[in-house]
Amino acid sequence: MIHLNICLNDDLGTQITSRANQLGQTYDTLIGQILTDWLQHSGQSPLWPAEVLTFNGIEDFEPFESHRQELLQPTEDSLI
Repeated sequence: MIHLNICLNDDLGTQITSRANQLGQTYDTLIGQILTDWLQHSGQSPLWPAEVLTFNGIEDFEPFESHRQELLQPTEDSLI
């Protein structure tokens, strides 16, 4: 077993302690689970369901862009 000392900001430390208490675990156990999960999934592409990956659109549906020219230009920038 390797012992590590880590420094966390107060907010993150509070969240981890609170979550560990909710789960009835020590924060050491929770942090170990978080790191294990991250290491197993880091560097992997997100996994999309086959339905999403194989979806080719709806044949008789007009493309979204086909109505773009009908939109009016804004008269002024609303964020200014």
